[in-house]
Amino acid sequence: MSSGSKTVCIDKYTISHNFGCIAVNTILCYYQGVSVGMIGFYPKGQTPVSVLLGTGVFTLFLEIEKYSDIIETFRYEKPIYVQFSWDDKNYIKGGAISTQLEPIGEQEGSGMTPT
Repeated sequence: MSSGSKTVCIDKYTISHNFGCIAVNTILCYYQGVSVGMIGFYPKGQTPVSVLLGTGVFTLFLEIEKYSDIIETFRYEKPIYVQFSWDDKNYIKGGAISTQLEPIGEQEGSGMTPT
């Protein structure tokens, strides 16, 4: 696979809290019932290189300090998008985890009218 960029939609996920291995937590990501990637959280200084597998599935590795922010986004937003770019060795070089366009305000979707 050559270098490039990709955006993946996630509509379902599973969470694992691991023990007896280096990865502390993992989020397995799915779109329409198909696995599209995995986000693993590691202790600072032990984070492996993130890669795009030959099948197009991403393996994104982040420091455990980012877990609470990311899991909160997964719990309260949908769908989630993972954007990333990779080099000619399939190493993921950068990216983002984001939501779709949403209305502003905490009362979104509640039927409340602004005063």
